[in-house]
Amino acid sequence: MDSKETKTARIAASKSEEPLASSKIEDHPVQTAAEHHAEVVQHLNNGDHESAVAALMVDHSTGRQLSYGESRMMYG
Repeated sequence: MDSKETKTARIAASKSEEPLASSKIEDHPVQTAAEHHAEVVQHLNNGDHESAVAALMVDHSTGRQLSYGESRMMYG
């Protein structure tokens, strides 16, 4: 397992990454939090659970793919 210092260093490094200039990554447009949440709810209402989970694995403000841990920290 990683030490607490290593985890802290990784978190600090990931937070210092500059947002990408592109407005979309892998077909995920940059959105406001409200737009992103509405998209996830729409997928769930349509019974498309795979698309809902895929949307939750993307940072809505940058379009960057999130790791499982980052997604859990962002959405709970």
